[in-house]
Amino acid sequence: MERVVEIVKQESQTFGDKDRIIIFVNYIPDGELLSEHTGIPFYHGKLDDAQRQKIYEDWITGKCPVLAATSAFSTGNDWSWVKVVIFFGGPIGMTDCIQGGGRAGRDGLHAKNYIVPNKSPYHPDIPEGSPDHQGKWAMYHFLNTFGSRRCLRYGFTLYNDGQGTKCRDHPSAQLCSVCK
Repeated sequence: MERVVEIVKQESQTFGDKDRIIIFVNYIPDGELLSEHTGIPFYHGKLDDAQRQKIYEDWITGKCPVLAATSAFSTGNDWSWVKVVIFFGGPIGMTDCIQGGGRAGRDGLHAKNYIVPNKSPYHPDIPEGSPDHQGKWAMYHFLNTFGSRRCLRYGFTLYNDGQGTKCRDHPSAQLCSVCK
């Protein structure tokens, strides 16, 4: 949790009025714990409509420019000025990671995604080699087999497109944390 707080402090130093951060968590208890310790509002599907609307309005208006959320917030949220997405606990699947990470940079400017994995790795709940429509095994290997040794763009494009491309394959690409 300390790493998440450190990232929020560091990244928000250069923010404009519209800039926002989203912290995704996999499980409601993790989000509740994060919210308790940091005061960051927590958006999830078990809140009633009024609670979700209040948290969303406070985030949009900038009253609370940082928001923690489950995947309930990753689809349909198209705020253009999300500058940072943090996956606290690491995403469970590639689909979640790509969908959630895609919330950032919609204004066409550079944005950042951070993965802050759990100390003990999440093991997919399906047998390896079984149909895996969420990319749980791909994410497991992405985080635990290759980790910080392989270009992140390569891992995402390999999963998404069936062929990996590296940051350095594209001269105008923003470099990932491995390629820097």
